[in-house]
Amino acid sequence: MERATWVNLARWITRRPAVPDGAEGFPYAAAMNPVLIAFIAVSAIEIPVAHLLIPWTWLQIIVLIIGIWGLGWMVGLLATVQLHPHLADGTGIRIRNANRADLAIPWEAVASVGQRLRSLDSGKTLQLEETRGGTAVIVCVTSQTNVELRLDRPVIFELPQGPVEAIEVRCYADDPAALAAAIRARITPAKINTADQSGTARGRSSQASPRSRRR
Repeated sequence: MERATWVNLARWITRRPAVPDGAEGFPYAAAMNPVLIAFIAVSAIEIPVAHLLIPWTWLQIIVLIIGIWGLGWMVGLLATVQLHPHLADGTGIRIRNANRADLAIPWEAVASVGQRLRSLDSGKTLQLEETRGGTAVIVCVTSQTNVELRLDRPVIFELPQGPVEAIEVRCYADDPAALAAAIRARITPAKINTADQSGTARGRSSQASPRSRRR
């Protein structure tokens, strides 16, 4: 993850967001930005203050290197959440959070989407909750989620703790209404296409049956 943070810092400086052509991004980092910016400001102030307070040149150099590294890492973390929004494209929705989460959900697997603000006891980015229908994967920001995707079949996600079969995904978006609307607009055609393909397959099967009986 540390290497990815530095790579994302370089991408941010060169203005190359991780949004492929044809995809629509939905940011989620507005609630995190004040905290990250505050840490960056404190880190930037600590570097010259430590340099003035430490009398030994060799220690000044060590502290300076550590301070610059820490400052760069914090800016890289800020860049990472800016560069990796949730993505909606022709195949499905990807629920992301920096380098910590990237859940790919095909449109035909999404049954419905809703908006509901939930506050969580834990601040962990990735969490699991057992519901009556099955497992919900939670991708939170500042201990909150505000968009919920209900799936019409279990989907297996590769998480740091291993594969998890889930029937619901909850996430946070800066504009939950826009994300929910984009998902609704895409899942309806996906459901129609799936139904059409299923109907065509059944029709072909029924047409083939008489011929097979005559044989």
